[in-house]
Amino acid sequence: MLFLPGYFDELEHRYPTEFAGVFEAFAEPWHEEATSAICHTLRRINEDRARTAGGHVYMQGIVETMVAELACSRAAHKQAQQAADTRVSVTIAEEATAMIERTLDKGRRVGINEVAERLYTSRSKLCATFKAQTGESLGAYIRRRRMERAQDLLADSSLTIAQVAERLGYPQQAAFAQAFKQHTGTTPTAWRSQHI
Repeated sequence: MLFLPGYFDELEHRYPTEFAGVFEAFAEPWHEEATSAICHTLRRINEDRARTAGGHVYMQGIVETMVAELACSRAAHKQAQQAADTRVSVTIAEEATAMIERTLDKGRRVGINEVAERLYTSRSKLCATFKAQTGESLGAYIRRRRMERAQDLLADSSLTIAQVAERLGYPQQAAFAQAFKQHTGTTPTAWRSQHI
């Protein structure tokens, strides 16, 4: 059996969504379901029947059935792979979120590199995945959650601003005050006096 690129070009022209990329798939290893479809087709070929009147149409029908099965199989395999990738992406985003919350609970500052390392992924993949799943960049999420935690702690009047800064992992109160003002538009002291 010989497939020429023109055969696939015609299929893609007649059925653009169903057969797109099937020719390229012949250059890749087939998964089990596709291999089974190919073997089934080869077993159906009857050389004696192919030589009789209508044999060409018979062979064309078998081959087109096989190509259609391969296209369906490839589409199903691709869809399953995309679903698996989505599940992995959701898991990465959820694990990153949980890790950030646990780290903030411990009063430690958390960085993107640390999260990526602990999730065994690259920084760029983590950031892209997190943004795709949440709509927010990972850095923005960390800053926002840190400032929300700061507001929760500032609402506790028994804590000094220096203690709040320390619990959030800021090395100095001034660094905390600057970050807080940049996020909220007001200083920690002013925020506390307005909200307590």
